[in-house]
Amino acid sequence: MQVKEDYFSQSYLLGDVNYQTVGLEDKGAIIEKYSDLINSLDDQTNFQLTIFNKRLNLEKFRQSVLYEEKEDGYDTYRKELNRMMNQNLDSGENNFSAVKLISFGRKDSSPKQAYRSLSQIGEYFKSGFSEIDARFESLAGEERVNLLADMLRGEHHLPFSYRDLTRSGQTTRHFIA
Repeated sequence: MQVKEDYFSQSYLLGDVNYQTVGLEDKGAIIEKYSDLINSLDDQTNFQLTIFNKRLNLEKFRQSVLYEEKEDGYDTYRKELNRMMNQNLDSGENNFSAVKLISFGRKDSSPKQAYRSLSQIGEYFKSGFSEIDARFESLAGEERVNLLADMLRGEHHLPFSYRDLTRSGQTTRHFIA
């Protein structure tokens, strides 16, 4: 994504690493991999890690996790599990989802060169994160802008398309700010 005339960036969603359930040796390997990845960046590349604790839509979440009664002799257990999950949701435990975003940026006069460099960095990080079983997915421009709008304004979808932006002469900043 071209941010300024000579500055380009690319963002990725970083998945969870099950750090709590691994042994001490594996924890060390995970930390070492993170360190190696970050230290592989040159001084021309900006690195940003953003962690957004997003409040869950409880009604949607309830619909996705609560068990439906089936009248098959196990409804007593389903009701008890549903009661416990509802109790946890009502008490505020685990009502947030952590969205982790990694962004790389580079100053370059050539858009082609900037995109090539950012793509190589992204592929290197994707390979590194796959070694520790962490998802690392590139975000398209509209996905990135919608995620930023969700973080900054609490609105997941902005009322425009990139085609609208081109016609209006405005930038995404006009809609997010």
